[in-house]
Amino acid sequence: MTNQETKELRTSLETTRLSLTLYNPTTNDDAQWMYRFLTDPRVVAMLNLKSVINMETLKAIEKAWALGPDIANGYTGLCIYMVRLKDAKDVIGIVSYKHKGADPDFGYGMLPEFWGSGYATEASAEVLRYLTEEVGLSSLLAHTDAGHHNSQRVLKKLGFVRDPESDFVEGSGDDKVSVEVFQFTHR
Repeated sequence: MTNQETKELRTSLETTRLSLTLYNPTTNDDAQWMYRFLTDPRVVAMLNLKSVINMETLKAIEKAWALGPDIANGYTGLCIYMVRLKDAKDVIGIVSYKHKGADPDFGYGMLPEFWGSGYATEASAEVLRYLTEEVGLSSLLAHTDAGHHNSQRVLKKLGFVRDPESDFVEGSGDDKVSVEVFQFTHR
């Protein structure tokens, strides 16, 4: 992060078609949507989730990665923007920023019925713009399973470049997954 002063995260962002609001685990709608998202079998397959997600697990994850709109000391933790179609109540996806350790990690996910519509690219581009231009991050990493070509295509559209030397294998035995690492550098 190039800008070391403490700032508050913006609680909302907007694009031509979408509105993005900072995830609020105290809002039952957000927590219920996140649970629905993380238990959808198609999403579980794409995210390669190894453990069963239930509300108790979700709350433990939220606590471990606590991050709110008044973060101090360099935006550590997990920041999730809930993505909605403009003027709609229902959440269609998320864009996330996780910073625990040396490199900030960038991610996104849409409900399957919204795959292929360009919403992941549009929402991610706005969050990426915000993180680099307003928050002051100079680089981010993103990870995809080797076979997730659609997700890799989104990353490339956003300006991420694959870093094959950083690729790794996750899991063991029959659960091994090749993970490809992509790097974004703000210029």
